[in-house]
Amino acid sequence: MDDARCPADTEACREKAYLIPGDVALVGKAYGSYTCVAYESAASRKVQWTNGWLPSASLATVTPAASPKRADWTGQWVHAGGHIDITPGDKGSLTIHGEGFYAAAQNVHTGVLDVAAKPTGKVLEFADDGGVAFDDPKAECRVRMQRIAALLVVEDNNACGGVMVTFTGFYRRKN
Repeated sequence: MDDARCPADTEACREKAYLIPGDVALVGKAYGSYTCVAYESAASRKVQWTNGWLPSASLATVTPAASPKRADWTGQWVHAGGHIDITPGDKGSLTIHGEGFYAAAQNVHTGVLDVAAKPTGKVLEFADDGGVAFDDPKAECRVRMQRIAALLVVEDNNACGGVMVTFTGFYRRKN
């Protein structure tokens, strides 16, 4: 794509990647009548984000679950870069165990989540081992989760493990 002339409805701006109706994508900034999107297949065996511009009019908002129940969070969630297991904890909390990995050329970098946290409204967010507030400037690993459609959407600050390890992605329940 020729960034100097894109986004635009021209052949030079078209890419081979595409979305189909029903795909969930993260949206970013708008530029004119286009919106920057990032997409990753929840069913992929490889961590691979596709980024590009789509006509804003072709996008529909998917609202996160307003107040997910504990059962909406719990389960074994899988992603090409790892897994997250969420089980009921004490006093309304959830116990979160996860492992993320990045396969480098000669070794595998890993990261681990081992936290007890309580959902707040539509999000489940925590920092480090759960004993640090999410917005505490001293926190190293920050993770925010939301339930959107059938997915667990996870975003972290890229500081929850070894080099290139991230839990960010679209997770699906393991059947």
